[in-house]
Amino acid sequence: MNNLSQNGLLQIFVGLGVSITSFFLNASMNSSKFTLLIFFGGAVFFYGVIKYALFKSFYKELPTKKEEQKSVQEPPHKTTSHNPTEDLLVCQNCATKHYPNANFCQVCGAKLKN
Repeated sequence: MNNLSQNGLLQIFVGLGVSITSFFLNASMNSSKFTLLIFFGGAVFFYGVIKYALFKSFYKELPTKKEEQKSVQEPPHKTTSHNPTEDLLVCQNCATKHYPNANFCQVCGAKLKN
């Protein structure tokens, strides 16, 4: 599991703790000094529930560290620099440049290879 703050569990536990503690303090003192904290704890609790539900719906399975390491690809091997313009074919009729695998000129239609 990811860290508690990210997936909403911390907010759930803190909200429950604040609400329950405030409720028992109100009951033991026979006063309503902590009523606002009960509502605040409830709000934090419901925020955590919503955050946890969204976390579970969007992040069903998180990759483990081994899977993350496997997904890292090695950098491609260095190749010698090659100028692609050296290999271009030039049409005898219109002097248009073409790739080496072309058989006919794209402009005039003349045959490029013998």
